[in-house]
Amino acid sequence: MDTATIIYLAIGIGGTVLVAVSLLLGDIFEGLFGVGDGGGAFSLPVLAGFMGCFGYAGAITASVANDNAAVLGALVGVGVAIPGALGISRLLNSLMRQTDETPTATDYVGTTGIVITAIPANKYGEVSIALGGHPRKVSALATTALPAGTKVTVIEAPSETLVVVVDAAANTASANTSTPPPAPSEDVS
Repeated sequence: MDTATIIYLAIGIGGTVLVAVSLLLGDIFEGLFGVGDGGGAFSLPVLAGFMGCFGYAGAITASVANDNAAVLGALVGVGVAIPGALGISRLLNSLMRQTDETPTATDYVGTTGIVITAIPANKYGEVSIALGGHPRKVSALATTALPAGTKVTVIEAPSETLVVVVDAAANTASANTSTPPPAPSEDVS
């Protein structure tokens, strides 16, 4: 084994060791050395992946090349390491994306849904509500009986698992035919 191959193998092994260290002590290690934010282009896992790809690709190239083994190893190493590091960076970014906030009871008010378990008057049933693009099945209470399949509107949400609903069609009709409130009386004192 020539010197170039040994140097490239050492770089590859160093990258592998850094990956292991970043998995075990990632936040501490990044904080100590001020390297990246855990998912950026210069985070510890990305730099370690670059080193590993560069070292191992350089070692393989240097071991099979006869002339200019060190130069060919460096060129092939960089050619393999850049796409490898970009792939690691994209993978880390996709894994670290933030999720939506957990819905609260107030998020349900005003949404519409479908009754999936009939709701007897002043008793409990179940409705399916789409919240944030995700269907949610919650317990429901209504003052009038609502059969399964009825489109409903949530008017109150005492908790994240219980809503008070009204028939959406009746609610819309009553909103359209309601009379305006009386004008305030003038006080002539």
